[in-house]
Amino acid sequence: MVCSCAVSAQMQHSIYLSAGGNVGFLIDNGGYTAPKVGGGGSFGFGYELQQGSLLFEAGAECGFNRMRSHVNDFVRSYDAIDTEGDAFKWNHSFYERTDEADVLNVNVPIMLGGKFRYVYFLAGPKLSVNMWGRSREKSLVDASGKYEGLLGEFKEMDNHSFIRGRQLKDGWLPYSTDINLRVAAEAGVPINNLLTNVPGEDMLTYAGVELRVGVFFEAGVLNLRGKRTDGDLVNYSNVETAPGVDFKETYVFRASETQTAYMTDMLAGVRFTVLFRMPEKKICVLCGDD
Repeated sequence: MVCSCAVSAQMQHSIYLSAGGNVGFLIDNGGYTAPKVGGGGSFGFGYELQQGSLLFEAGAECGFNRMRSHVNDFVRSYDAIDTEGDAFKWNHSFYERTDEADVLNVNVPIMLGGKFRYVYFLAGPKLSVNMWGRSREKSLVDASGKYEGLLGEFKEMDNHSFIRGRQLKDGWLPYSTDINLRVAAEAGVPINNLLTNVPGEDMLTYAGVELRVGVFFEAGVLNLRGKRTDGDLVNYSNVETAPGVDFKETYVFRASETQTAYMTDMLAGVRFTVLFRMPEKKICVLCGDD
């Protein structure tokens, strides 16, 4: 009699590590901003179950992104009095404004998909919780004055604080977003099947390691705006010396003007995954004399 043992190929358990890079941008429904591409990366780990051609993954990942938004041009006007005691309307036009936010998130993906010889795919939800963030703003502003009873608008008169192309740049301040839920999809190639030892033998698979490279896309479905408001898009205070007024800008998605906005994010990039096969049970069969 002979006792033979075989490894089941129907169900495989793996631990995976992944790393990726991506571009990303924010969108809103109120027309306050125009998307401006940012970028970041992620590192993750988790568990994968393969049953035949079917895949199931669950894990955790840490993702960092710098999100950038071009804020649409806007004008603010203030009633003022010049050094001669004459009243005028002080107009400030803000343009070329870019708001940036750095965000560090912990994500929990739950993915289903399939794997075939030269392609794999995954899709599912990904819960994202913001752990840390910061934001800053920078823009240009032109100042001009309109005197009642006088024709035209006075511009480019530095001695009257009508300055063109004044640059504003704020420092980093703490920032955070609400919980996000993204719909994620990934597709790519199992590199093992392209790297073989001899025809019919996959050296990397036999070693218990599988490599994959793929592209992914994620779209947020929850509102990241939150309810907190830190002030107007731009807040001003008078000063005694030129240029006569100081400005403090507020991150666009913390400003009062965007309080009712629905804002979310989108990401697209490339991910590299290494899977380590877990030991598998062997099925032993007791054979007869034949």
